[in-house]
Amino acid sequence: IHQQLIAAGFKPGRKLTVSHYRFGPLKKAVPTGLLVWLDSLAQWTGSWWQLSPSVFVDIAHSSAGETAVPNTFFACPHCQTPLPSPVEDRLVCPNAACQRQWQVSNNLYDFKEPV
Repeated sequence: IHQQLIAAGFKPGRKLTVSHYRFGPLKKAVPTGLLVWLDSLAQWTGSWWQLSPSVFVDIAHSSAGETAVPNTFFACPHCQTPLPSPVEDRLVCPNAACQRQWQVSNNLYDFKEPV
């Protein structure tokens, strides 16, 4: 994965590994709080080796790209028309044949179901 990120123009940074102790008998024998604590200590080893099923990688793109044109960052999931900025916690599709609305709540954009 590291080499694929580099090939795609990304700069991989710190790696954190999680879920080190997913062995059923161990999870039954050792208290959950202790396993969580041990896992939190082990996650910092991710930059040296990745021996767990889950690895989080802090990445940055190494080249400057073009900034999205205003009001074109999101598109309507139904008709792919660019969506304007939210108004009153809603993104409203400007396409007259669609006009679906999408909820924005606490800066989270919900495109699962129109409102």
